Amino acid sequence: MDKSLAIYISRMKEMIGKIEKYTKGIKTFEQFSKSEEKIDACLTPLVQIGEIAAKIDKFFPNELKLPYKDIVWFRNILVHTYHHIDKEMIWHIISRSIPKLKKILNT
Repeated sequence: MDKSLAIYISRMKEMIGKIEKYTKGIKTFEQFSKSEEKIDACLTPLVQIGEIAAKIDKFFPNELKLPYKDIVWFRNILVHTYHHIDKEMIWHIISRSIPKLKKILNT
C-alpha cells in the first residue's frame, strides 16, 4: 500500500474514533439530538472524513471501495448549509454509515 494512502486511511480511522468517543453511550436519535455539544463535536470529524475521502478518490481512485460521492456530498452539506444542520441525517450517518465505513477501512 502506498504510504500516502496509508496516512489517509489512518487519519480517517482517527476521525471515526473521535466520533465513537463523542457518542459513546448514545443509543438513540432522541439522546443524540438533545446534546448540542455532542452534535457539534461530531461535525468536525465528519467534515474531515469527507475531505480525506475526496483526496483518496482523487489520488487513489481504485484502491478502496468507498462511496466517495456520498461521503463528499455529505461533507459539502455540512460545510455549506451551516445555518441548518439536519440532526437526523447526522445521526443516520453516525449510527449506520460510520460503522460500515470503519469495516471497509479495517479490511
